[in-house]
Amino acid sequence: MHSSCATEDAIFVGDEVTHYTAEIDTLTSHEYPVTGSALLERLDRAEIGMVRGIVAYSSRPGVQSLTRLVTWLGNGWMYPAIAILLLGVEWQLALRLLIAGGASASICFAVYPLLKKRLARLRPFCVDSSIPTTSKPLDFYSCPSGHCMAATAVAIPLAIGVPHLWPAILISWMLIAWSRVSSGHHFPSDVAFGAILGTIIALPISCWLL
Repeated sequence: MHSSCATEDAIFVGDEVTHYTAEIDTLTSHEYPVTGSALLERLDRAEIGMVRGIVAYSSRPGVQSLTRLVTWLGNGWMYPAIAILLLGVEWQLALRLLIAGGASASICFAVYPLLKKRLARLRPFCVDSSIPTTSKPLDFYSCPSGHCMAATAVAIPLAIGVPHLWPAILISWMLIAWSRVSSGHHFPSDVAFGAILGTIIALPISCWLL
């Protein structure tokens, strides 16, 4: 399996997609050590074909645009919108939801960078240079998925506090999870690990506050 940190990024100009090759900063193996975990290496081999297929399917212009939009929203832009929507909820419940979601996400992101650096798993497009990516990642390593972790940390208190919204919450979470793989940024197990981490932290906080 060829390993490279070169990536083909996609720039949208009207209906055209122009590909170019870019290096992710100037990286050295000393600054960014690669995992020696036998389990993660086996997962890489087991999942890389699945990622390649999902990315290939998602290269269609409409699907690719959706991937980019969901990724952009997951970068943080959807969370102020969620907070504004909570204005329509009874204010005491809205306050508890904001505290539960905010506390869960804050704890997640305190643990997340340490865990990500410890696991040191390369992103799929670095493991296999034939996999293109539609956007530059926020950081270097892939496991766990920060987008899915944050989405889970916010989704759990929302689903508990406003249960009639759970179908919309689930669909939104699934779109974020799918976009992480279809962008070439994550393996499916990164998504699962992010969801597990978000659940472990958010569920007890949500049950306590809600």
